[in-house]
Amino acid sequence: MGLDSVMFIEEVEQFFGISIPNEVAEKVGTVNELVDYIALTLALEDTRSAVYSAVYNKVKAFIQEHSLYNGAVTETQYLAEVLLPFNDSLFQTLKQYLALELPLSVICSKKATGLYSLFTVPAMERYDPCKVRVSDFCRCVVAFNYKRLLTREALLTRTDVLMAVMGLLEDCLGIDVYAIKAEYSFTKDMGID
Repeated sequence: MGLDSVMFIEEVEQFFGISIPNEVAEKVGTVNELVDYIALTLALEDTRSAVYSAVYNKVKAFIQEHSLYNGAVTETQYLAEVLLPFNDSLFQTLKQYLALELPLSVICSKKATGLYSLFTVPAMERYDPCKVRVSDFCRCVVAFNYKRLLTREALLTRTDVLMAVMGLLEDCLGIDVYAIKAEYSFTKDMGID
């Protein structure tokens, strides 16, 4: 384990109030494996997160109230389909409506040539900010605000743990929350030593 890994594990232990033995930390290879270990240690269930649901319902209400999309908004739709034109003004309005900080790297707009990113936030090469699903956006908003939304008392599900781990990865190691997938390897996919 390199310095980044050690620092990250220490942050995880502190945030969740648990101890991860060295032999376990050395064997944890993916985000999913770490989340599973934490959820098992904290005896959390794999049910729908109330925190995620609250953010999703507010995003959905925002889209409907601002007449941004005609039709039912689903979690599987691309955010760019239901939140256009997603410009700085709409971003600020959504931020105020949710009363949460929003990760910038998802902001997209429509041009004659198609979708493009307004911000150049570094992320993994495979990551396309304009192909973020509504569900991914909501998870990332919770992850970006994990310190406020996912207190120890609010950690009730495995999904809550996943979103907190995503937030910790961004905070500790600067990995864009949108570029973190549960199945990703810490070393191969995210370059953590």
